[in-house]
Amino acid sequence: MNAHETMTVVDPSTQGTFHVVAYDDSGLRRELAALETGDSVDLTLDRAGIRANVWQARRADASTSAS
Repeated sequence: MNAHETMTVVDPSTQGTFHVVAYDDSGLRRELAALETGDSVDLTLDRAGIRANVWQARRADASTSAS
């Protein structure tokens, strides 16, 4: 996570990148900020606004994974 509280995650199954700019709650933001580059985390991503490739992270359902 950078100084602007955004991060880039990579879907290991597709190698697609997602730019996370919003979080479901401050607790999730703190948890993600504590991760190191290369750590894995399960997230569900929803589009954040109308811009291309910006996402809001929320706690994962059982079917999603990103790192």
